[in-house]
Amino acid sequence: MSDASQFDDVEGTPDLVPRAHIRDLEAKARRTDELEAQLAAAQRDVAFTQALGPSTDPRLDYFKRGYQGDVTPEAIRQAAAEAGFLATESQPAPPAPAPAGASAQELAAHARMAAASDGAATASTPPDLAAAIAAAASEAEVMALLEGAQGQAAGLRTTRQNQ
Repeated sequence: MSDASQFDDVEGTPDLVPRAHIRDLEAKARRTDELEAQLAAAQRDVAFTQALGPSTDPRLDYFKRGYQGDVTPEAIRQAAAEAGFLATESQPAPPAPAPAGASAQELAAHARMAAASDGAATASTPPDLAAAIAAAASEAEVMALLEGAQGQAAGLRTTRQNQ
């Protein structure tokens, strides 16, 4: 009779594939399942990033975890707008949550700073310093231009300013 290690099942039929090879295939199948789950999560993250952009808002993280709909950027964007996470043309974006312990004065100061910085985002035209110098009638006017706001805006300093 043959060796008992050749038989894996109780019926006594010989195993055509070695058990070690079967274990390797089972391990590969488990790894494939893990990689498929990682791929699905990565595709979901990409869809959310395409739809909502990179965000540090913790509310969007909650929305991302709870979203069960179609995972296309358009569907995600529409659902986020309907849930109030994105600003639409008719409604402004909700204000960011206030930091813990912030007083009303601090919040008002931050609001003033934000309002002031809104105007800073637009590019202003630099003064035409060359045209102003060409139009100057005397050396004193040229020096006044260079030492004044136009010269400072152009990043120029005279030797008198450096003293």
